[in-house]
Amino acid sequence: MIPKIPEKSENSVLTKVTTLFYIVLVRQQKAINKAFKISSNLNELWVSGDLTQKKKLQNLVFPSGIGYNKLNGEVRTKKVNSIFSSIPMISEGLAQIKNGESINFDQFSAKVTLPGSQ
Repeated sequence: MIPKIPEKSENSVLTKVTTLFYIVLVRQQKAINKAFKISSNLNELWVSGDLTQKKKLQNLVFPSGIGYNKLNGEVRTKKVNSIFSSIPMISEGLAQIKNGESINFDQFSAKVTLPGSQ
């Protein structure tokens, strides 16, 4: 949920920072919504897209590009967009919930530790 933009009661630093924070949140929410829409239609977008669309889609999913080893027929990439790389893990968790199994919710968030407390 996106908070309402703050009222401009005074032209203070706090008001400016809050407004900037709001703008960032709105942009992030729009990006997340777009990513979900794209990720739910990857196959359709790929099949129906022209060469330019396919290049854009490929660069979105594989920002470091992909390589092909002709000798053994392997396709490799150094990096997958983090939104798309989390889909298999989330899908597995949803399948476990559907089957009535318990899941470890810690797997869905990054682990943050203080320096020296490992």
